[in-house]
Amino acid sequence: MYLSAASGDDSGFSAEPRIVVETGGHTGKIGGLEFTPDGQQLISASQDKTIRFWDVKTGECVTVWRPESDFNAGHLFAMTLSQNGKTLAVHRERRTNQDDVLLLALPEGRVERIVVPRPAGRLGSVTMSRDAKYVAFINGDHENDVVISNALTGEPVSVNGNHKDLPVSELKFAPDSQRILTASIDGSVQIVNAADGSPIKTLRSGGAVTMSSAPCAADWDPGGHRVVVSDSSKPELTLFTDEGEQVWSKGLPVASVEQLLFTRGGDAILCSTLLNGKQGSDPHILLLDAASGEV
Repeated sequence: MYLSAASGDDSGFSAEPRIVVETGGHTGKIGGLEFTPDGQQLISASQDKTIRFWDVKTGECVTVWRPESDFNAGHLFAMTLSQNGKTLAVHRERRTNQDDVLLLALPEGRVERIVVPRPAGRLGSVTMSRDAKYVAFINGDHENDVVISNALTGEPVSVNGNHKDLPVSELKFAPDSQRILTASIDGSVQIVNAADGSPIKTLRSGGAVTMSSAPCAADWDPGGHRVVVSDSSKPELTLFTDEGEQVWSKGLPVASVEQLLFTRGGDAILCSTLLNGKQGSDPHILLLDAASGEV
C-alpha cells in the first residue's frame, strides 16, 4: 500500500493524493492491449481501473496510471494506441451513465482531452482511428449500432447497424483508418467503410446465438491485410485475409478467449485467455505463430 498522486484536471486524473494497494498486476478483467511502436512495452487497460505498462523482455510492470474514478465506476475497457504512439484512447465507465473516452498523451500520461460521444450514455467497445481523428463505439442502448464520431468534438459522423438486431461485441479500426472490423455475438464478422459505415466485406456469417455464446475478440495485423478473430461459440481462432479468404482455423485448450493482439512485426499473435471460464481467475497468455496458428 502506498500514497499515489497524479496531476491533471479533476475529470481525467485526480490531483488529490490517494492511498492505493499496489498488487504488481491487474486484479480485474483486461479490456485492452497495445504494443508501443518500438515493441519494447505492452500497455494494458483493466476493469481494476488501472493502465499498466509492461517491459516485454522482463515481464515487469514499469508504470501504472490510475485515471480518476467514481466509487462504483471508473472501470477501464477497450483501448487503442495511435499509429505514432503518442495518443492512447481509453473507454472509461462513469457513474452518471455517461461513459467517456480519455485521450492520453504518451509518454507523460497527460489528459489531452475527454471525448463524450453522442448520443450520450453507456458505451460498448471503443476504438480510435490510428490517425487519432475518429472514435468509433458501440451504442450501449442499441448494441447493434456502431457510431463513428469526430475525436475532437464527439459529434457523430455515421451510424451503421449491419449486424441487424444482434449486439456488436468488438470493433477495430484498420491501420489505414479507412476501414473498421466489426464482430457480433452471433459470430458474424464484417469489414465496413469508416466514412459511411457501409459494408465492404463479410468475412464470416453468423450462426445461432445460445446461452454459451461469448463476445468475439479480434485484431488487424500491422499491415491491414489480415484479421484474426475468435469464435463466439467455442475457443477457436480464425485468420482471414481482408479479402475474406480463410488462412487457418485453430482450436485452443482454454475456456474462453478474452483479447487478441498482433505483435508489431505481425509475425505472432498475443492471446489473452481464461482457463476455467470465470472472470478474474486463471488468466493465461498464449503466443501463436501468425503464419500457422501454432502455439
